Amino acid sequence: MTKQTDAKRTSTETKAKKKVAPKAAERKVSVRERIENLQMQREWDKEWEL
Repeated sequence: MTKQTDAKRTSTETKAKKKVAPKAAERKVSVRERIENLQMQREWDKEWEL
């Protein structure tokens, strides 16, 4: 009984981790992209000011 429940628990935990991991990676990428976009916009603004 205990072994089966432990196995079920671990499998659900690993599934949850797999689901969460890609989302976290996407968030990191989106944040990087936002920062890069902001930097690009600032460079464009400087060029337009000149």
